[in-house]
Amino acid sequence: MPSDRRMFNRKIFQSSVCVVLADKNVGKELHAQRLWEILILNADDEGRGKLIPVALRADAYGTCPTAYNEITNDDIEKWVKEIVSTGAMVIYSNEVGERFFALTGWDVHQSGDWHRWPSLIIPPPPEYDHLFKSHPKTNIKYKKGICSTDARTLNPLCSTDAPPDAIPKRKEEKIKKEIATNQKHLSPPLSEKFLIAVQNLFHDMESNSDKHLKQAQVLEEIERIDGFPLEQLLPILDWAKHDKFWKFNFKSCGRLRRKNDEDFMKWQSIKAAYDREHSMESDDSSSESEPEEWTCPYCGLINTKSTCQYCVKGERI
Repeated sequence: MPSDRRMFNRKIFQSSVCVVLADKNVGKELHAQRLWEILILNADDEGRGKLIPVALRADAYGTCPTAYNEITNDDIEKWVKEIVSTGAMVIYSNEVGERFFALTGWDVHQSGDWHRWPSLIIPPPPEYDHLFKSHPKTNIKYKKGICSTDARTLNPLCSTDAPPDAIPKRKEEKIKKEIATNQKHLSPPLSEKFLIAVQNLFHDMESNSDKHLKQAQVLEEIERIDGFPLEQLLPILDWAKHDKFWKFNFKSCGRLRRKNDEDFMKWQSIKAAYDREHSMESDDSSSESEPEEWTCPYCGLINTKSTCQYCVKGERI
């Protein structure tokens, strides 16, 4: 899951972003600078996030009703444009009109040794190569095909096919080994249908939280690795939420691929219980639908109706 660690330079309020926000927003400079902090905190491990003014306003000022009522969504849009004007951030959108942001100095200020998770739902911005900076220790600028040697995850837009003088030879093998290791663990981009499925199963779950993403990832693995389609899995999970046994043992999708002592995954055990109950229901309904046979005492023939269909004298007792 994405890390909760974010590093702030002690000179952040002397940065060009905070200076520009303070100059252009006299009387609201602290509110504008607060938005910049929230953008850093809300970014994923690759410095990207969804640009939704309503959500940013709630995150930044939701605990202060006075500030929340004073600030409008237009203020958020204005401050975002001012941040973009400094070159510290870019905004872009996808084919369906969703807007995203990416922080251009992410690798410079978030360059620790902590593990970074690849972005699951936020696509990279266009013209990626010339927009972003590298950590000063590497002395490598972002050019096409060159990736920062401090990166802890593989960026699909970067590779080591760089000129020989761009990457020190003593680090080249290390980078190639790291990329080969990360390729084994990278998952394809997470489809929105898995996020929606988790949200429908558990309505009280916070959207796009770490817990939400992790459970959606498990559903994706069940379809991709175990080969069981999501469309067939959802009715089973919905049944489990109301079953007298499973409603106490199924409260999250996070452990559906955990195996029990018999080497069955949890979702497979739920499916087996679901199949057993529905097969019993179908047997009961079929037995009820089949009429009982009886022998007419007058003509001796076997009937299925209440009155003998042959001599019309005998009746079922």
